[in-house]
Amino acid sequence: MISATKRWFRRNRKGLAIGAGVIGAGYLAGQYLLSKISEARERMSSDRIARENLRRRFEQNQTDCTYTVLALLPTAAEDILEALPVEELTKELQKKRAERLARLNAGEGTGSDLSSVGPSITDDDRRSLSSFQSDGFVRTSQLGESTIEGGGSPRPKRNKTQLWNEVKITSITRSFTLIYTLTLLTIFTRIQLNLLGRRNYLSSVISMATPPADGSTIRLEDHDDDDLTQTLGHDFETNRRYLAFSWWLLHRGWKQLMDEVQAAVTEVFGPLNPREDISLSKLSELILQVRGKIEGKTEEDRKYESGVLGVTEPATPQTTASLRHLLDETADLIDSPTFIRVMLLLNNECFQTLIDQCKADAFKSSTQVPTSVPQSFDSVATVVPAADGSDTKTKLANVLAVLARQAHVIGNGTAPPNLYLTSIEQGGHIEALTSDLPPLTTTTERRLMAKIDWHIVPCLCVLYLLAFLDRVNISNAAVLGLETDLNIATGTKYNTALTIFFVPYVIFEIPSNILLKKLKPHVWLSFCMFGFGLVMICQGLVSNWGGLMTTRWFLGMFETGMFPGCFYLLGMWYKRSEAQKRFSFFFSSTTLAGAFGGLLASGLGKMAGLRGYGGWRWVFIIEGVITCVVAIVWFFIIPGFPEDVKWLNEEERTYIRAKLARDAGKAGHNARMGWRDVLAVFKDCKQDLPWRVYVLWAAIQTQLYSIPPWAAAFAFSMIIATFSDLTRHRLAFTLIPTAIAMAGFGILLNVHGEAHRHVQYGALFMVTCGCYSAMPVIVCWFAMNLGGHRRRSVGTAWQVGFGNTGGIISTYAFLAKDAPEYRNGYIISLSFICFSAACCIGYFVALWAENKRRDRVMANGAPAELREDEEEVQGDLAVTYRYGY
Repeated sequence: MISATKRWFRRNRKGLAIGAGVIGAGYLAGQYLLSKISEARERMSSDRIARENLRRRFEQNQTDCTYTVLALLPTAAEDILEALPVEELTKELQKKRAERLARLNAGEGTGSDLSSVGPSITDDDRRSLSSFQSDGFVRTSQLGESTIEGGGSPRPKRNKTQLWNEVKITSITRSFTLIYTLTLLTIFTRIQLNLLGRRNYLSSVISMATPPADGSTIRLEDHDDDDLTQTLGHDFETNRRYLAFSWWLLHRGWKQLMDEVQAAVTEVFGPLNPREDISLSKLSELILQVRGKIEGKTEEDRKYESGVLGVTEPATPQTTASLRHLLDETADLIDSPTFIRVMLLLNNECFQTLIDQCKADAFKSSTQVPTSVPQSFDSVATVVPAADGSDTKTKLANVLAVLARQAHVIGNGTAPPNLYLTSIEQGGHIEALTSDLPPLTTTTERRLMAKIDWHIVPCLCVLYLLAFLDRVNISNAAVLGLETDLNIATGTKYNTALTIFFVPYVIFEIPSNILLKKLKPHVWLSFCMFGFGLVMICQGLVSNWGGLMTTRWFLGMFETGMFPGCFYLLGMWYKRSEAQKRFSFFFSSTTLAGAFGGLLASGLGKMAGLRGYGGWRWVFIIEGVITCVVAIVWFFIIPGFPEDVKWLNEEERTYIRAKLARDAGKAGHNARMGWRDVLAVFKDCKQDLPWRVYVLWAAIQTQLYSIPPWAAAFAFSMIIATFSDLTRHRLAFTLIPTAIAMAGFGILLNVHGEAHRHVQYGALFMVTCGCYSAMPVIVCWFAMNLGGHRRRSVGTAWQVGFGNTGGIISTYAFLAKDAPEYRNGYIISLSFICFSAACCIGYFVALWAENKRRDRVMANGAPAELREDEEEVQGDLAVTYRYGY
């Protein structure tokens, strides 16, 4: 027994050794792999925590900015109110009126006195003065009275006209000066605290990354000036001195502003009589004229306004290097076009709020323009004209009373919220200096989008055009003799060859999109393109049905990534409101293949007999060679994702990423993707309906070959896409083309015979226009509702892949034995169209219900931490995300 065991081990010692080695190596490899996975998880978790901490730090910093402005504002407001004492002037007017009334009652006035005093004491005069006597104004008047009684040099005597003119100029100047002071203080405080916040954050990162110094180590060199934490803002005294630069605006800068404002107000409002009527539109126009004189019409003119901040003064011996560095950064920001643009937009918000208050109080109109609606940027100051009530008139004195009261509202920092500061924050323009949507300084958004379109859309259109042409050219080859040469003219072998293409095409859709993200688009798409071009050449060399089946299988496998990959890539570059036109234009490249594929095949078919090959073989070979050559060139041309491409500069890349994040949330642009994430997409029941909708279109497309219908389909598709983007609506623009396609198939199903061929041809136009206009809208609607790389890549691939099972149905729906009526094919197509319309409506209802549910969750107060975590990880499943329909 023992000797037999020894002999067995001796005979199998090599196999046992190999087995033990394989097991040991497998164990070590498994442990190594598990350790790497664990490290990756920890790294992802730490990165997410770091991003969350940075976000919270940033949000807290913005809140600190608001409270800082509210704390500093009363300092400047008190000085401005004291320098422009409207209340004292009003009190003097009231005193003169009281004295005149007393003289009239006592009979002290002479005839000439009565003739001069009588007309001046009119009902209008009394109403104008009484308009100043509101509750808030009385308190200020009392304050002005105590100031007069407390001391001060007496003013020279002025008549009533002079007093009214001074009240007019002073009231307007005071409110305008306070607005400019508020906007400048807000933007300057944001710059200061965000610069210090950034430096402190970098300082904390460096301090955590730097190992602690060993106290027992003797250093032979002096490294005292290498303290980066000191340079980056850990110096309390430097920070304190830097923040103290707001003193200039609070105590000196506003005086320069007041002089400029007073001069402009005097020039524009000087000729007006306080007792004359004025309309809201006229008031807006006059305010705009004042702003034009103060703010100027060019950036150079507007830079004067930023000079009151006082940070561009030359350095003094007391200015340290770190403080000078902070001041230089601040001065660079203040001198930039971004600062001028943001300052102009903030002024727009504040002056629009002032107009709204005048409209409500002086013109007694309840309709107000919401101050939270951002105004469109213009090269000059803008005030949105009133939509309603602009013809209503009131006394200018009533407007002056509102402006006088609003001065206290603008300068309010002790009883928040401040109405004007709130309008600034709600407008969102101040975020251009922080992180919301970085402004473009070297280009415009329109030029940037044109640049992106030029790099993305034509490239992908050519790619998909060749892919679709290589897919459908088998029908042209059949006309040129393929069926006869391969002996498949009878039976269903030809249909099976068509069908086999869709099997790998469906199976490999999702793996292809995953590889597209991992290997980069230019690598994966050009590889697939070269692959199906090579297969196309081989297809031209087959000699039997088995060879044709094999090449069709590999053709489907290599083409699997083209359509969903291109749609996925397009979806990562555009907002939901911008995508439909690009999607439809890209998809319309298939109409070019349908329209001109037959012409190209006819030309290549004339090569029949060259080197002993039939014309159909040259169709495959020449088109395959063209595809391979283009694939090599396209390797260097195909764009990547916004975070990867080299033809965007850093400003443009930052702008695009911020813009896309605003539209679709921050859902994992760089998140890793595993099979668990892939399976999670399938658990969302809303994804079912669009997949079923897509089945229809592939079942029809192989039968619609004619140049005029394709051309009409292209034009109609672009019209539908344009209106869909303009209205930001999808459902109606799927149902309208679907209804047209239904009508077309209904005609084809019921109208037969040579006598009605024109009617049938017209129905063919309806079918092509309906189907090929609805399909890109459906795919775009579904794809752009998926947030982030993970869900969009898997969801798009599954929708397109599952939908292409319709290609299997289509090859057996329109058989030769059913000619010429093809009733079975038309019935199947019409049934699928009706089912697709029902699925679109169901998808719309599901999205609407989900949005309503999330609104209720938000209204009930979902925890902020939960919402942000969902948005970062779950994409469109986050409670803050809203689906479009």
